[in-house]
Amino acid sequence: WVAAGFAAGVAATAVGAAVAVYATGPGAAVIAAAPVALASPKEKDYCASPDYRSTTLKTAVDATVFGLLHDNLEQYKFEASGVVLQDNGFYVVCDSSWAIPVFHDLSTSGAFKATAVQTGNPNDAWKNEALARNFLVMPDDPESFPKGVDSQWEAITYSTSREHFIAVQESILFPNGEYHAVLSDIIINGTKWSHVRSCRSEFPFDSDNKGFEGALAIHGVNGEAYILGLCEGNHCDFGKRGREKGNGKLVLMQRELGTGPENVFRQGQFTELSDDPCVYKTIGVYDLPSSADFLDYSDIARRGDKIAFTSQESSALYVADMVLENGLVNPATFKVQEGTTYRFRPDDDCDIVYCNVEAIDFVTDRLLVGASDQMKGHGKQPFQCLEKDQSMHVFVMPDEISPHKGPQRRRWAWGRGSGRSLVRGAVPWLLHGLQLWGAPAAGARGVRALLPCWYRDFAVLVSRRESRMSGGMLAYQAEFVPVQQYVLVMVKCEWCEKK
Repeated sequence: WVAAGFAAGVAATAVGAAVAVYATGPGAAVIAAAPVALASPKEKDYCASPDYRSTTLKTAVDATVFGLLHDNLEQYKFEASGVVLQDNGFYVVCDSSWAIPVFHDLSTSGAFKATAVQTGNPNDAWKNEALARNFLVMPDDPESFPKGVDSQWEAITYSTSREHFIAVQESILFPNGEYHAVLSDIIINGTKWSHVRSCRSEFPFDSDNKGFEGALAIHGVNGEAYILGLCEGNHCDFGKRGREKGNGKLVLMQRELGTGPENVFRQGQFTELSDDPCVYKTIGVYDLPSSADFLDYSDIARRGDKIAFTSQESSALYVADMVLENGLVNPATFKVQEGTTYRFRPDDDCDIVYCNVEAIDFVTDRLLVGASDQMKGHGKQPFQCLEKDQSMHVFVMPDEISPHKGPQRRRWAWGRGSGRSLVRGAVPWLLHGLQLWGAPAAGARGVRALLPCWYRDFAVLVSRRESRMSGGMLAYQAEFVPVQQYVLVMVKCEWCEKK
């Protein structure tokens, strides 16, 4: 797998080959929307730009939600609005349903592989051991969260301190005439989810269709459990002002529990039962860089000190550094620094085809998982938007990001013979490439195992083949074993950085 000259090949293969992507790693009243005017890359002669390659996300996977699910449980709309990578799966919320799609394999069309041949012989049914890789998680209380009532969920994140998922309703109308988001703690157990607690945001909105579109659980310097909410509209507003590009906002919030009985849902409607209910207090409101000149903002993701957020209407992604203190938020100093805009790949006419990307999360330093909402009907979006709607995506960035500030990590340092080190620095893109495509198992014929080391959530076993390659270089291969299945005991790793 790893030999002299192979490094350049992996980079080309990573963006050029067919990919099987698996989840890995440590997501009411109806108001008619105004017609959507897509911000076509043509406006800036984007496709003719010499920077096209370095600012465009390449597609590794496109797969419809319908095709990925073995059983859709009579759910017929999947208006994906948020995704989070957690517990080796992609957890997706849809604003049209209380059902939560979970995907462990984005390369399997489970619905079609499970189709039986109607011959009367059960042995003719397709045998597929991976049927449980993709499934729907349903509420364990269908009376409170009934089918047919839109969830209005627009974001999902995971709180490691609470060990709960947090799903966010972007903005709902309260009895006093105000609009606020509602953040709900939920526990997912197998194919059921249960409601724990729901609290409104203190931060107000001016309508029920322009609230929080993204959410990110993040810890503070003093152990606080914060939520960063991403406003959909510029200035956290709607209408003409909400479309004034380059005025995105993040809202930092912390929950206060209040007193009295817990809030509940009745027939899908949020209801406060206390005069002193729990609330997500506003800690601070922060500007996004003006260079992120998007018409709207649709989701948020984090990897180390990096933050990424998407725009549905601008069909773009922005990646930047956050000002943190050892990975933690200090509200007094937190900010998002200037970053880089990447476009989702347009079609051959340079027209937008990723018209409705509403969900994003990091998979690796170079790969992102995304999800798209349903195409807007009645002529509000052009016909080409149908191709990607209600789908899961995996995107490849032009280059890997460095999750932490400072100089980029060094690449491979090749050595000859057993007396030299194989790796002198972390090699994220190559390691993640092997992680996705798999590597031959150590111990194969002609292979001698070397010392293991940690890399992210894996024990990495690097082995050396006995035969020599051209130029006198030895060939190496890497095997990735999840840390849950591998315990490193009394081994000193001298040739790689421990993670």
